[in-house]
Amino acid sequence: MRVPPRAGGGGLAALDEWRTAEATGDRSGAAAARARLLRHSAGYHTQVSTDPVRLAAWEAALRCQIKPGTLALEIGTGCGILAMLAARAGATVIACESDPVLAAIGAETVARNGLADRITILPKRLEDLRIPEDLPRPADLLFGDVFADDLVGFDPFAIFQAAIPLVAADAVRIPSRAALVGALAQVHEWDRLMPGQVAEFDLSPLRAVAPVWDRLADYGGEAALRSEPVCLVEADLSGALPGRKGSVVHVLPSRGGPINGLALWLRLELAPGIVLEARPGSNPAGYYAQAGFVPFDAGLETVPGQAIGVELAWAGRKLSAALSGTAAG
Repeated sequence: MRVPPRAGGGGLAALDEWRTAEATGDRSGAAAARARLLRHSAGYHTQVSTDPVRLAAWEAALRCQIKPGTLALEIGTGCGILAMLAARAGATVIACESDPVLAAIGAETVARNGLADRITILPKRLEDLRIPEDLPRPADLLFGDVFADDLVGFDPFAIFQAAIPLVAADAVRIPSRAALVGALAQVHEWDRLMPGQVAEFDLSPLRAVAPVWDRLADYGGEAALRSEPVCLVEADLSGALPGRKGSVVHVLPSRGGPINGLALWLRLELAPGIVLEARPGSNPAGYYAQAGFVPFDAGLETVPGQAIGVELAWAGRKLSAALSGTAAG
């Protein structure tokens, strides 16, 4: 799962050192500065910013939503790639970035690409932006890729809620909808997540610190889905948003066969007909998001049509799932 960036701290000094070392050909100095930079800024930004599937979908969504004179506000611009796509589509963009290293990299990238007259990157948190000091007026378009693989890891609904004072009442949001989709599943390496007998020793006490979510890719990327996928948590980002704490219960009819957990994945509807979805086995090559797996404490053998209750809960940035009640025959 992508994790939130760390605080900038001394990152700007390290960035200056890296730039100087690069300019003078000091390879060891550049390597040392990069190592320090990676302690301040999350490394996933490079992967996300160069993802061709993601960028194609975002560019299509921005082009269909941007009109002449659009003022766009971007949350968490990173290196500025989405802001540049929006500017190329015709928008004037105000972008914020709380990581000072990324804000500096974004400003340099925007200037290098000749878009500094269309894009302003503010090294601030979204919550600190004000009208008219930072935006000349409420934005017509709000966009931002602030969704972790498990949907809630970056606290996205609180972020979109905080943006409301900065956007027009009829402002367009991209994504327009966000969801966490799930299905009953069997992962063959379930015992690596929920250990029992290992090398003839009983390691079941280790379950107390077993992960509640793990990437399917870490277990071969394979999961046999035992139910139809269901949107377990879904939000219209222009409407009422889920709270920072909540839970839902769904009853999923099994297709039959063994199950030992819940496969979960991110689905973003950027604009009508433009969707990014990390469904296991079907997400396009290059799309950054990863499907995850939440193991149950014990596996079940199910028959076709058997109703399995599942409870999904979240609190801030943490997600958990478990069987709910008794599986009915």
